[in-house]
Amino acid sequence: MNSSEKIIEILEKTKEFVTDESDTAWTFYETGADFRTEINTWIKQMKEGDTSVLSEINLAFLPTSSFQDHSLQNNWTEEYLQLATEFDCAIAKTNAGNNPQQSGNIWRIIGLLLIIIVILLLAWLGPFR
Repeated sequence: MNSSEKIIEILEKTKEFVTDESDTAWTFYETGADFRTEINTWIKQMKEGDTSVLSEINLAFLPTSSFQDHSLQNNWTEEYLQLATEFDCAIAKTNAGNNPQQSGNIWRIIGLLLIIIVILLLAWLGPFR
């Protein structure tokens, strides 16, 4: 399996977690259907050999971006980390893997921890408002 096929497989797996009932408040999307439409567009472009879409997909996998935010809101954080790690490996095998903006898994974990800290602080400060 080449890296493009692997990225398509990762997107297909990720899409399984995005349902009509998904909470999308922290994402760039109004509804789960809108989010799935975007993922389907990326899959279609990748199948057509359009690798220019990799920068958009990469952004979606970055810490505090759409996939991580959605995973936090919809209880699939562990699966997100696994898929993000697989994505990092796949994109590293493409020309886009030479992009200096490419984020490693450690930044995903740091981003996740920062979000958790903010949520805990807001919960703790809640009674003082």
